[in-house]
Amino acid sequence: MARIVETPPVPDRRFDIAGYDAIDTAALETFPYEYPGRDVAVDIETDEFTAVCPWSGLPDFGTVKIRYLPGGKILELRSLKYYLLSYRNVGIYQEHAVTRMLDDLVTTVDGDQPGLQDPRRHSYGLPRPISASGERIASLMRLRPVAVLAEIGVVAALYAAVTMVLNPLSYGPLQLRVAEILKPLVIWEPHLIPAFVIGNFLGNLTSPFSGPWELIFMPTANLVGASLCRVVGRRAPAAGAALYAFVIAAAVSLLLSVLLKLRYALILLLLGVPAMQAVRRALEPVRRRWVVAE
Repeated sequence: MARIVETPPVPDRRFDIAGYDAIDTAALETFPYEYPGRDVAVDIETDEFTAVCPWSGLPDFGTVKIRYLPGGKILELRSLKYYLLSYRNVGIYQEHAVTRMLDDLVTTVDGDQPGLQDPRRHSYGLPRPISASGERIASLMRLRPVAVLAEIGVVAALYAAVTMVLNPLSYGPLQLRVAEILKPLVIWEPHLIPAFVIGNFLGNLTSPFSGPWELIFMPTANLVGASLCRVVGRRAPAAGAALYAFVIAAAVSLLLSVLLKLRYALILLLLGVPAMQAVRRALEPVRRRWVVAE
């Protein structure tokens, strides 16, 4: 049986190595991206990466692949090269190097998180591909069907439950549906569009106006509003949420012959943009387990 050693002992012969403080994060620079919100992936690949094994001090060589979606900034390549070359005397395992690079790049591009892969060959010639990905890249990966269905069911149930529990606020001439704050999720997760169609149908079963208007017309309005929100929100999330709010407000106005709901829906949907971004970041480690391997 193989013996497991959590921390390898220092060998009798080892070259000197540098610590993590030699990693030059300050070298990373950016410049403004002129089309923020556009899902354009930037791919960078270099085979000039080198570091050293922290156990033996022997050199490691490999290729680093980076993919990120520009938010407000683009990573400047000359500065990236200086940054990567600062690893050349650093004693670091490749699993730790990939994670450290990811953290540094995320900080540099203000949260538009990259995906990173280091198929580096270790000192002993053994290929061990390591990868890590941040929020926006992970959102481009394809979830397994069971995960997609589960997310649709959970969001639909949550929307319907909040609407029903807050019944006095959810129905009437003046409607304040707290569950509307969930709707901007469709900007980043288009597979959730059916969740709000289903959730609206279920929530309206307890409406005093329950009937064709609430059970057919309003779910259809949500389908239209969510689809438009997705298209517009990819470039401008607040504008997409506002458009969704306008569609629902117009539908409710037609349904109830009043025009008072617009400002309330608009406020809640706009508040949902930062709120749902925070929720997605918090849940990303769990969701990533259900990504289909490419």
